[in-house]
Amino acid sequence: MWPVGYYLRAYLQYFNDNENEKQETLRLVKKHLAKLYDRMNETGWKLLPELTNRNGEECYFSCAAQAWSMATIIEVLYDLSQLN
Repeated sequence: MWPVGYYLRAYLQYFNDNENEKQETLRLVKKHLAKLYDRMNETGWKLLPELTNRNGEECYFSCAAQAWSMATIIEVLYDLSQLN
């Protein structure tokens, strides 16, 4: 899951100055963050795994709690705080 944070950060960096596009970008990023938040609340660890299978299903070979998965999401939250 760690690449999701990099994707969302890049998405936030490259919207035009158009206010409608900015709002759509923020809506999309927050939608993805909400899914990750739900995923975190499904586990006892309250963290994100490194890998998932198709459609976000659990991957048997992945660690259930990865620091870099959380770190990239924290960076997205930081970037969001700088836009407002």
